Amino acid sequence: MSEAVQSPLSVAQPVSPGPGIARLLPAGETPVLAMRPSLWFVVLPKLEFLLTLLVCGIAATLMARMGIIGLEPAAAAATSVAIASLSLTWRMAVWLTTFYLLTPRRVLAVRGVLRQSVIEARIEDVRSVGVARLTRERLLGLGSLVVGTAAAGGRVGEVVWQTLPNPGEVLAVLRSQVETARTAAAASGKAG
Repeated sequence: MSEAVQSPLSVAQPVSPGPGIARLLPAGETPVLAMRPSLWFVVLPKLEFLLTLLVCGIAATLMARMGIIGLEPAAAAATSVAIASLSLTWRMAVWLTTFYLLTPRRVLAVRGVLRQSVIEARIEDVRSVGVARLTRERLLGLGSLVVGTAAAGGRVGEVVWQTLPNPGEVLAVLRSQVETARTAAAASGKAG
């Protein structure tokens, strides 16, 4: 599992699951697809916050220059930059700890900086797959893959892969794996 997984997707960078993620898979089970979200994952969820921070930073700097507030203009600007930097650093840490795996038997979403969570669904339990795309994601060619299972009974327990580059291609690979599993299950049912 130390080798990088070759992705069939033209847009996904092959990434190595690494020993921490590899231990989540049973021995001998190899990923069909292993990927991280797009780097837009870092910025898009914080876009409104960052724009508000920019406006507030400019306003505070202008008020400092006019003497309305008792700060140096550089200090007002530096405060806004520091808050934005901390926010983006945290989001980068979240991105670095978010990983998506698809194997012939399961689909997983792994995430967490301080506390790792692993959401897993068996391929044979997958009942629905889809792509959710916000307007800004559509403009950037991004989207989130949503995998519903028989056990989910709604939104709880769904596996979601957020902010994927070219989600239609990822969806096609997942559908192919689900169809292969269903065909194999039907064949084994007829044989038994």
